[in-house]
Amino acid sequence: MNDSIDEKKAGILKDVHTGYSDSTSNDSPYAHKGSTTVNSGGPWQYADTPEFKEPVIINSPRYSPAPINPADASIDRCTSNILQTEYSEHFDMLRKNRMVVSFHKYGPVKINYGEKLVSAINNLEKRLELYKQTGNTEYLCDIANFAMIEFMHPQHPDAHFNDMSESPGLGGMTYREIEQL
Repeated sequence: MNDSIDEKKAGILKDVHTGYSDSTSNDSPYAHKGSTTVNSGGPWQYADTPEFKEPVIINSPRYSPAPINPADASIDRCTSNILQTEYSEHFDMLRKNRMVVSFHKYGPVKINYGEKLVSAINNLEKRLELYKQTGNTEYLCDIANFAMIEFMHPQHPDAHFNDMSESPGLGGMTYREIEQL
């Protein structure tokens, strides 16, 4: 049986405001402003001062990487060296902060995208056009978040992950191609 859009919205709003979660863990994303933590045990917390009620990312042992096997230490050092120049922790921090703010502004991703109320791909494409027009790199954080959301709650009818598919390449002459000349 299909609920009308209004009934569906009413049910979703009720779920969010009553703290409903289909999970039995302490990871409910439906915490409310004014509570000490959002997603208890997770990396988000409110500063408890009257002038600051925005979510802040804090470190959490729950999200720490697994201990390194000594036999894998040389691989880990190699990976760490590569990631120092090939990855941006700052970009990740900006993305995560925007996800926390969006949770409070728009509600849970699981409902907005899992229930197909919003399209991540449409929003990603819109932000890409805005970035092309303005050069504002904040849109790149949004694009990455919308790509992640589509990965988490795919709306593409044939969505799948195949790490064996052939890369379309980068276009242009890459460093490795020049190196091989």
